Amino acid sequence: MMTIMRRAIRSVAASLAVLGFLTAGAPADETTPAEVKAKAEQAAEALAEGKQPPADATISKDEAEAVDPQGQEEVEGPLVCLARAVYWESKGEDREDMRAVAAVVLNRLASEEFPDDICAVVKDGGEAKSCQFGWWCDGKSDKVEDQESYAMAKEVAATAINGELSDPTEGALFFHRTAAKLDWTDKYKKTVTLGPHVFYTLKK
Repeated sequence: MMTIMRRAIRSVAASLAVLGFLTAGAPADETTPAEVKAKAEQAAEALAEGKQPPADATISKDEAEAVDPQGQEEVEGPLVCLARAVYWESKGEDREDMRAVAAVVLNRLASEEFPDDICAVVKDGGEAKSCQFGWWCDGKSDKVEDQESYAMAKEVAATAINGELSDPTEGALFFHRTAAKLDWTDKYKKTVTLGPHVFYTLKK
């Protein structure tokens, strides 16, 4: 009788051990990159309409990292378009500088003067000299070179698309490097200088 009981106990213990192993080894439910991109599209549409993105469209830091992880994909979709713009306009700079660039893109998204789509805002002007963002039409590769900067840029982009970004530029729609001397600045109102950039908005 004792032998039978010991065998039963060992059998139950083994079953529990296997169950524990399977549970521990099973991957947790993860959002795929395609699902993250869909969430970004939903959130971006809300932002373009002047609305707060829905809670179920919120993109976490881990989810943002899973999209275009090496920065080698095509520049498509709100998250990648915004992240690449932030990266190329403020690569090597701090988070606040990146937040400022992201804010300009979102301000343009909300303005009637610019397209109502994040990628269209970023690519405004096409592959020509009239590009709004120089990196998009400089004829060079748009693939990422600095993984650390790009990871930060994606995190900032996700925060912006989530509708959680405060605007440090005071509503700016334009910016340039402080060292640049440009002939168009008199047409606009300066709002603030942040790091290496000077920001402007429309004159009323």
